[in-house]
Amino acid sequence: SSVTITIPAGDTTGTLTIDPIDDNIFEGNETVIIDITNVTGGNGALEFGTQQATVTIADDDTAPTFTITGNTATEGNPITFTATLSGPSSTDTIITVVTNTGTATSPEDYNATPTVTTITIPAGSLTGTTTVTTVDDNIDEPQEQFTLTGTVTSGNTLNTNATGTGTIDDNVPAPTVTLTGTT
Repeated sequence: SSVTITIPAGDTTGTLTIDPIDDNIFEGNETVIIDITNVTGGNGALEFGTQQATVTIADDDTAPTFTITGNTATEGNPITFTATLSGPSSTDTIITVVTNTGTATSPEDYNATPTVTTITIPAGSLTGTTTVTTVDDNIDEPQEQFTLTGTVTSGNTLNTNATGTGTIDDNVPAPTVTLTGTT
């Protein structure tokens, strides 16, 4: 907006107040450039050209941390992994993810992520997701788990790595045993 600053006769300074908004978004320090134009003196003279003053607004928000959580799914259904920021960021946060074998193995129990899979948390948002498909193997087995590890490749977070666990529930009933005898 346009504001007039008056410097009283005999003084050498005038004041302009800028009220920054506390937005709770990590964005780093920001600058505001103020163009000073149409300066007139006490004798009516006009100073031509534009002068500038730069004001720095210090961000008081810390960079967020991120976590990854997985859910539980019955084999044959996808497992969703959610990356969550502890607070919003002014830039997209991109996390490269890879799967890691646990009691569940790939390709028998789940389909490992391709070489480069990412989760993107858009600027201003708190979460992003990816899914891993599981295999319906038609074998009775106990509950199995694997992990998904994420590394921040773009964006600003306090931690750069996090891991979440996905759990696969079996859908095949335990086999029954029948004994038959002959006489």
